[in-house]
Amino acid sequence: MVYASRYRVVYLLVLISLFQIWLVNLSWSGGLLGDAINVIAPGVGTRLDDVHREIKNALPPYKAIEEGGTQVVNETLVQAGAPVLQELIARSRDDALAQGVSPVPENIQANLRGFIPDGILAVARYRVGGGGDLTLQVNSIRYGEAAAITLDYVIVFKNQQDALYNPVLWSHELTHVIQYQRWGIRDFAIRYLRNHASVEAEAYESETKYMAWAAVHNVNASQNATPIAINRPIEPFSGTGQTNTCGSWVGQCQVNGTAPVGTPCWCNTPMGPAAGSLIPSGGITPASVEVGLPSGFPMQQCGCWGPNPVPFAQENRCFSHQVRVAACPFMCAPFNPAYGYVCN
Repeated sequence: MVYASRYRVVYLLVLISLFQIWLVNLSWSGGLLGDAINVIAPGVGTRLDDVHREIKNALPPYKAIEEGGTQVVNETLVQAGAPVLQELIARSRDDALAQGVSPVPENIQANLRGFIPDGILAVARYRVGGGGDLTLQVNSIRYGEAAAITLDYVIVFKNQQDALYNPVLWSHELTHVIQYQRWGIRDFAIRYLRNHASVEAEAYESETKYMAWAAVHNVNASQNATPIAINRPIEPFSGTGQTNTCGSWVGQCQVNGTAPVGTPCWCNTPMGPAAGSLIPSGGITPASVEVGLPSGFPMQQCGCWGPNPVPFAQENRCFSHQVRVAACPFMCAPFNPAYGYVCN
């Protein structure tokens, strides 16, 4: 009986076929995890993996990232560029450490414990902003290319609200810490240059796995399958209340309804919903329904695409409706750097 109750999970079916139609008619720019669930029946015995698969299939960005990045990259150029990226990561990490870092916040640890290994929660450090002009974090965050960036075991967040209240984003970044621990900085750099989409896919999958894990945990803990039972964090965030502001990798948006800070949520994007967590609303300007992909979002990975790249091109999925060429840290030929395209 104890074994059965301990491992009992919920049966969740997500409306995939109707989900996109429903989003088109949605008057808000985001939603809560419970909004995507059609049938919730505790005790049926569906595996957690099935729950995760249904949630991931309902969030198109994750499928696109998982299936993308199939273009072949010249391995010689990858090996040549890896030491440059390795040095940038190490130097940027050391710069962040010199600026001052803190352990993973207690409220975040409480919401991730049991999902992220304790050893990773213990070793990881974070700060908000900072860094010299030549560091990875200041350039990524200054130009809007990341809500956070992971430098070995140090995570640098763009804003404090994500750092303190966003366990979904933390699950993504801590997965990168796990990758660094598994591969080392050198191999991380090689893998990222070889196929950044593959490296990121594992981190994005961690977000959807966490959402499934949180939903199952909350229903089992309350023995209740109502949206109120699902739409809450694993552990409450002290000193916070209800909010309708979702923080995700595209920025912030308003969701339909309110729930406690830390609740998994999503923001609408041209690629579909992007996962995140509810964060305090004070002082935040929500994203509009027409939000596009943010500045710096990669639309074409680094590669040797020929000389004389077009500096700008139209791309309606970007917020600016435009992409710009972005140089990469390795050369295709003398005086001919590799490049890709990111949202302007």
